[in-house]
Amino acid sequence: MTGVAIRCHGTIPVKQGTRELEGRVLHMKSPEEVKPFLVHDDPFVRQFAVRYFDDLRSTDPDLMPLVLQAVKRSSDDERRTLLAFSTRFLLTQETLDEIVLLMIENPSLRDWCERLIIAAPADLLESNPKYISQLTPEMRKLANQRRALAGLDGQALLSRLKNHSESGRGRYIGDFDYHFGVYIARELAVRSDAPTDLIRQWVDTEYPDDYDGYDDIYGCVLAGMLRFEDMVPRLIGYLHWDDADLLTEETAAALTRIGTEQIVESVASEFQEGSWHYRLWATDVLGTIKHRASEQAALDLLSLEENEEIRTSLAEGLCKLLSVEGIPAVQQVLDRGYAEWMLDLREPLYVNCVMNGIDLPQLPQWKLELQEAEQAYRERLAHERKSREPQGPHGPQGPQTLSTSQTSQISTTSQVWNGSIGPETVVNPVKVGRNDPCPCGSGKKYKKCCGA
Repeated sequence: MTGVAIRCHGTIPVKQGTRELEGRVLHMKSPEEVKPFLVHDDPFVRQFAVRYFDDLRSTDPDLMPLVLQAVKRSSDDERRTLLAFSTRFLLTQETLDEIVLLMIENPSLRDWCERLIIAAPADLLESNPKYISQLTPEMRKLANQRRALAGLDGQALLSRLKNHSESGRGRYIGDFDYHFGVYIARELAVRSDAPTDLIRQWVDTEYPDDYDGYDDIYGCVLAGMLRFEDMVPRLIGYLHWDDADLLTEETAAALTRIGTEQIVESVASEFQEGSWHYRLWATDVLGTIKHRASEQAALDLLSLEENEEIRTSLAEGLCKLLSVEGIPAVQQVLDRGYAEWMLDLREPLYVNCVMNGIDLPQLPQWKLELQEAEQAYRERLAHERKSREPQGPHGPQGPQTLSTSQTSQISTTSQVWNGSIGPETVVNPVKVGRNDPCPCGSGKKYKKCCGA
């Protein structure tokens, strides 16, 4: 993807030697231009950059080496965030070697490193049994399950996915290994012998309103991975489903992967008549399809939108696009008031300005306040984790058997990723909004992590 020329009409002060805005042609940054920011000196910029590529569902093999460079220069808390947002990045033999070494040298990162390892392509797992032996027993079981896919052809992989999907009928995402199905879909999508006609028929299936399975969701995943442009109308229709968060989330991701201007135009054309739920997910699509049309649509829709949450999400989307022309509009949202429970809008705006060389006078103060807020959040998270440790007469005790009532309150990050209880079990988790930072410490929004 190359930069897209835009013309800026705002009056934004800029540093000497950076882009001059007034009356000049600007360019939205392409993914290639964003890559160096993965190893930027500013941790807010590094974390924004890794989220940028995670949103894109990018399979660029250059990404993971850069993330691992960033991890080496980061604090433990930031390392977890960087690794959490890298689980969809493509691994090579070299990066797998580095991740295993990182896991051995940094026990506190074992959980996140193991998730990266089991997300490696099946043929890479097949050729590295020695690394699978380094995993905890539960993760080793998952790795071997995925490793076995390397010997299946395209037809067999599709059958495996359908059977796995059927096993999820009537079950919640945490009650079976949903992400194994996504992994199978990824393996299938890169096979030269993938039966695309059969897959297209599966994706195009009509489901009743009371359908309680996962075929439609896995179909969305495959439609995106295989870039089925003819399925775009069906996918956009799914965005209108108000009671299916997982389906709409995977639909938004599929539309991002396909990423055409037609999608932007179609999503925007239905925006004003759409429900609050549709508009919220549509802003995700507009903020992740890196196209000039997305920027213009977000600007136009923001000027008309009255709902505070949707305005906030559109403003965030402009920052995720690294829109220079959108900076004055986002500043207006800040001044007017926004849904602070969703996010701190200063952070994406701050990063947008830094990455585009825009010198707003508020930037130093924003950075200081963001650092203080981040530190307070991390301290609160550490305190909450410590308060959940079983207490004996002389302080925290080791693992104990949980009562039935305690077991019913278990929530884990590993359940979200692999459908099983893993090493980061959280008892009596803090109640948190779906758009708040997840208390597991991943840095993801709760709705896209443990709240999924």
